[in-house]
Amino acid sequence: MVKSNTLTNILLVVLFVLSINSATAQNNCVVDVPDATSLLPGALISNLGLSDETLSFDGNLVDNVFFSSGSTVYRIDANSLNYNAGVDRFFATSNITGSSEIYEMGTSFAGQTGVFVTQENGIIQRIDIDETSLSSGMKWTRNLRRVGCASDSIKASAIVQLRRFSTGTFKSMFDNDLVYVGTRYNCGDGTTANRIYALNAETGSPEWIFNQTANFDIDILLGGMIVEASSDTLYFATDRSDPFQHSLWAINVITGTKRWSRNVGQVWGKPLLVDDRVYVSNLAGEIIAVDKNTGIIIWTLLAPTTTAFVRSPAITKTPDNNLLIATTDIFGKLLLAIDNGNSASWLWEVEIGATGTPVFGLADKYIYVGTANIFPD
Repeated sequence: MVKSNTLTNILLVVLFVLSINSATAQNNCVVDVPDATSLLPGALISNLGLSDETLSFDGNLVDNVFFSSGSTVYRIDANSLNYNAGVDRFFATSNITGSSEIYEMGTSFAGQTGVFVTQENGIIQRIDIDETSLSSGMKWTRNLRRVGCASDSIKASAIVQLRRFSTGTFKSMFDNDLVYVGTRYNCGDGTTANRIYALNAETGSPEWIFNQTANFDIDILLGGMIVEASSDTLYFATDRSDPFQHSLWAINVITGTKRWSRNVGQVWGKPLLVDDRVYVSNLAGEIIAVDKNTGIIIWTLLAPTTTAFVRSPAITKTPDNNLLIATTDIFGKLLLAIDNGNSASWLWEVEIGATGTPVFGLADKYIYVGTANIFPD
């Protein structure tokens, strides 16, 4: 049991677990596999009102669970669920956004484990969790707000490219891991002068800044990024203020320059990369597959009924090599599609009353969905 009264009241999340072969479910339930006839109570995790995608595990995926609420990062022992308020909390400078991303830093697995915390006041911080106390583990702070723009912020989680898993070109250019973080600018140039920062993971100093002089119209980044270390490419998606504005971007991480960009609508979730394709879902109720090398759209799949997708989709491959895509919509539906190669089609949709980001699990026989706020702050 959790040792602290604080943590016993931390977050109430109702999980919906569905068989991927099933198109039926009921609210506040777990649906059994394979025939959806056995209904079990929803899972009680805690009750602090966390934002979507705030749970993280450390590099070993077993020792610690990290989550944020308001401006505090919490650490729980994943095995014993023990929690010590004196050492297992880190107080950030503002409300924390996205998830607290955790990486085994350095040139080997013997390096320190870093947690990167993005915040509403435009600050990103690194905490070294190998310290006994989270508060004493604060390594550096970087403020990404522009001068005179108090409403600038960061909404998406940071992502780290680990040098030891990167290309020879990357290693010859950079002595340390790189932390990528995108902005949510909200004054001066409006919302379309946003930047991507590549920060030295050891010092927090910028290695390069994409769109520093606002050469491109880049809207706010809400859902995070993904990096492919083998090709030295960073992918990110954005909202869109103009119908002709590009919203999916591929960046060369060696030079900090654009490889390609594409208009894929208003995207609030992060892109997903599988094989040679980048997948996004958008507010027009579309899932789009794009060639990762060229940015050419391969197919677009429109929802069966008018809706909007505000979360990142989930993707898995079945044992027979079918690629399945799950997503939730703003009305609490869960939808499952299949990538047929040059096209895609819907397999089923089900009303579950939950709008969180779906996750495949248990040998891809189940889809997990949590409740979440629909719209970002």
